[in-house]
Formats: sequence, C-alpha cells, structure tokens
Amino acid sequence: MSTTNKHHRMKKSALLVILMTLGMTLFSSGASANFSISPSVENRSMRFQIQSGAQQTGYAYIRNTSEDATQVHIYANDGAKTNDGHFAVKLPTEEQTGLGIWTSFDQAVYTLEGKESMDVPFHIIIPPGIPPGVYSGGLALEEFSEPAGGSGGGTSVQIKTRGVVPFFVEVPGEKISDLEFNSFSQQQTANNKVFFTMQFTNNGNTALILKPRIKISSFWGLFSDTITDDDIQLYMGENTEFRVNWENKPFFGFFNAEATVAYYENDIINNVETLIGEKTATVSVTVIPWMTIFVLLILLILVAALIIYHKNRIKNLKKNSSTYVVQQGETLNEIAKKSGVNWEVVAKLNNLKPPYELTPNQKILIPPKK
Repeated sequence: MSTTNKHHRMKKSALLVILMTLGMTLFSSGASANFSISPSVENRSMRFQIQSGAQQTGYAYIRNTSEDATQVHIYANDGAKTNDGHFAVKLPTEEQTGLGIWTSFDQAVYTLEGKESMDVPFHIIIPPGIPPGVYSGGLALEEFSEPAGGSGGGTSVQIKTRGVVPFFVEVPGEKISDLEFNSFSQQQTANNKVFFTMQFTNNGNTALILKPRIKISSFWGLFSDTITDDDIQLYMGENTEFRVNWENKPFFGFFNAEATVAYYENDIINNVETLIGEKTATVSVTVIPWMTIFVLLILLILVAALIIYHKNRIKNLKKNSSTYVVQQGETLNEIAKKSGVNWEVVAKLNNLKPPYELTPNQKILIPPKK
C-alpha cells in the first residue's frame, strides 16, 4: 500500500472512531455550534439488541456550550451511506423506513441554559414482524428559532446547525450474510490517472465489514503492486461504491488487476468480526500516455518540417547560385565579403567544414545577394 493511502486510511479510521463514540457535528452555515450531542454514559456504544415487537430506552447526552440559553430540537433519522462507503444519516426531508420512524422522544424541543447539559431519553420501538437484521440510524440535534411575524400564525423552524450521533439496533434471529460483488472496473482520466471502482451490495441481514484489496501485475510478470484502503461497513440492504487511485502506476504497459474483497460479519453487540468468505473479480488495464505521445508527435512534425525547409532552402540557393573559381591566397571570408554574402551561407552551400580552407582553382557556389 502506498504511503499516501496509509495516511489516508489512518485519518479515515480515526474519524470513524470519533464518529462512533462521540458523534459528529455538521455545520450548515459555517458558524460554530453552540451545542453538542454524544452518547450518554448509560449507553456509550449506542448499540442495542431488541426483539421484534419489543422496545428499549436509550439516552443521549446534550450540552449547551455557550453562555446563553438556547433551544434545541432532537429527532431521529435512518442511517445511510456516503459515496465512499462511510456512515451517514438521511436528511429529514428524505423518506424514513426504519429507526427514523421507530424512535421517539419524551419531547422534541429542549431549552438549555448557558453551559447546561442533560441526558435525553429516546425510545426505540421495533414493530412486530420486523425481520431480523442490523438497522442503523442517527440522533440529530438542531438549534432553531421561531422568527417573529410568521405567516398564518404557524411556527417555522430556522435551522442553524446540526449535530448527529449514530446508533445501531440488532433485531435477533437467523443471520444471513450475503455479499454481492456487483462490478469491478477501471477508468482513466485525460491526464493519464487510473482509478479502480468496485461496487457491492449487502443482500443479507447482518452488518458486514469489507476489506478490499487490488493486486496488479504486468502480463510479463516484471511489475506488481497492491492497493488497499479503508475497511467498508455495509449494513442490511445497503450498496456502496469503492473507488481508489492507482498511485504507483508505471508510465506505460499492459496489466491485469485482480480485486479481492474479504467480508466479515460484524457482531455489533459483542464487537466481534467473523470471516465469511472472499470474492474476486479481474479487469485488464492498458496504460498508454496518449497526451505525451501527442506532444512528442507534434514535436517530431515540427522537426521534420524544419529539416524539409532547410533542405529546400539549400536546394533553391544552389539553383540560383553562380560558380566562383578560387584564386591563390583567397579565403572564404574574403570571397564572401567581395560577393556581398554571408560566409556561413557559402560554407553550408558548399558543404565546407572547419577550418574552411580553400585551394587555388577550386570551384565554389556563391548565392545571390539578398
């Protein structure tokens, strides 16, 4: 794995740990949040096991970080996936089908005095008949204000900032770990960068951890490279796309890339990973520096044009030149000055080489005066 990918992986892994344990605050306006939300000491892992048709209460810790009183709105949304396969939370405007509608609160709005903090209870009620599986969601906290003079006497909420902490629920039952390796492809950009893309779908009901790697070798066995990156967490029914840059790509060649993904069942309650299996796919890669070839071709055309121009110029000069017979003691420079032409042109026209010595009665061509 390249050094850049290693550093990138370490930073992403650290971010995931913070996200799972302390929550994440998102800023919609660029201003600093005046509040925070994180797991309560009552349930730091934010992982619950609840039977279908049962319910359980958890707690979130909210805090006003400013000196002034503020009102906050708390609610739940379903979990989602970012484009690079990491945890996210649906927006309130998106359809909620899981924990976003199975989670309720004693009250939706809390008033926090300056520096005040509290544990807020939330209730997860799993409807009867919900199939076994791991479900993800997020508790969202928003600061809001009610603008004066609202139309129609209604209340309008102005969102300033948003904080999110993820939580997970396992509905126990028969576990099915089924990963579909949808596709593996390569793409090349105009500046000759190569990217590999893998797409996966979790068709089972368990949480899966994917550990992808790509092994690249030349057809002649003279080159090999391996690309790895972050582990990917994939929950029930989710699909994701894994895209990585081939940083150690050679300048030119024909290669075979084999993608292998080892996938593990992630027991979210006991925090245990169990290897389920591996899946592979291959793709051919042709690395041709088309832009460099194009530039070299243009340069070759220019050089060829200059050579042709030079040859034609000499040919025309010879055609229009007169013959001069060298006298005793004459030099090339003297003859050129007497004829009113450049001595270097006379030398090139007659293919004379240093030290440009002439002999009596030698015939040379003299180009016409300009």
